[in-house]
Amino acid sequence: MVSQPIIRPAQPDDVAALADLIRALNIYEGDRAETVDAGALAEQLFGQAPAASAFVAADAQGNLVGYAIYSDAYDGKCTMRVTHLNDLFVTQAARGFGLGRSLVAAVARAGRARGAQAVWWTSLASNARAHAFYDKLGASRTPIVAHWLEGEAFERLIAG
Repeated sequence: MVSQPIIRPAQPDDVAALADLIRALNIYEGDRAETVDAGALAEQLFGQAPAASAFVAADAQGNLVGYAIYSDAYDGKCTMRVTHLNDLFVTQAARGFGLGRSLVAAVARAGRARGAQAVWWTSLASNARAHAFYDKLGASRTPIVAHWLEGEAFERLIAG
């Protein structure tokens, strides 16, 4: 149980615990946990040219029990700035206390402060629990299919 949870921007001292939470999300979604590199995470969140930002949820003892990673984006079809919610995760023990909603709200507020007019994200088609949560927020479902290009295919495309 989480008592008096705190939602706050992630700090460099959070990186190790945040990396552990990302590993937990990877395992939850059936992905490999070993792909998480705490050093890369620190550089990408707090380095010279941050690629993303994060909020964390901490319990009363300061332990991280959830997080949201987000980045600025642009929607050309709607010609507007948007915020992309890259990842959202709350530990099993901390679910049901409003932390997920609070994290998404923090991301939306941060996006608004940066000029965004919407927040968007993807979720696994098989994650019915996430879909129910997002439906409760009032989120719309879109027919978009996400695509991922990495590794050899990524390199081949760059090489021409």
